[in-house]
Amino acid sequence: CFAKGELRKKLHVPVDSEIGELSHQLNEMAALLNQRFENLENQRAERETILLSMEEGFMTVDWYHKVLRINRAATQLFRLDPEKVIGWNLQLVIRNFQLSHSVHEALTSQQPLEKDFQLIDSQENLKDFQVRVTPLLKSTGDQIGALIVLNDITRIKLVETIRKDLVANLSHELKTLITSIKGA
Repeated sequence: CFAKGELRKKLHVPVDSEIGELSHQLNEMAALLNQRFENLENQRAERETILLSMEEGFMTVDWYHKVLRINRAATQLFRLDPEKVIGWNLQLVIRNFQLSHSVHEALTSQQPLEKDFQLIDSQENLKDFQVRVTPLLKSTGDQIGALIVLNDITRIKLVETIRKDLVANLSHELKTLITSIKGA
């Protein structure tokens, strides 16, 4: 039964024999393996929930820039089918030279990279993004690809532009008013 993956079942053999001792140890090993599998499944579910709930778009690519994983926010942002883009080259999925170059730069330097640039979204709107590319490493330290996080900062840029325009207009109006007062 253990060979079939049924780790919750127990072997029932008389305790007073050598086989009984072996069955007891096998039962303990099966219980331990079952607990580890449950822990791994819980960690996987937790990770999936976190990734699905992120508002930032993210994707992982391998050394050759092929998409390994993509979250819902990124697929909605660029109107992509997550099932179809897995395995595709990043340049074909999101046609942006700056993004591809940033991924290449992070992979070759093996250092995280953060840049702001513009991308065209699914509605053909030009949007400002803060992009962070971080190398993905195995537990051995070998690099297997990169994590790309896309944070839409279009509204922040718009607010900054409005603030700058407001300050410039107020400054001009105040100078005009002060000049008028001095002239009077």
